[in-house]
Amino acid sequence: MKIIDRYPDDDDFEELLASAEENASNEWEAEFVSSLQERYEQYGVNTYLSDKQDEVLNRIAEGES
Repeated sequence: MKIIDRYPDDDDFEELLASAEENASNEWEAEFVSSLQERYEQYGVNTYLSDKQDEVLNRIAEGES
């Protein structure tokens, strides 16, 4: 599913990414978030995001490592 389908307001996704970047507690989480940020910069709201990726991103953003 594309980001636009999950987050109709792209500001919401950008805030989620920023929170995840701040709350990444280890190298793997930081790399995961960085990878999503790079893809988002390249493809914007048309970036594909799986259910699992969305789940992990939200978990990181909420500080639930």
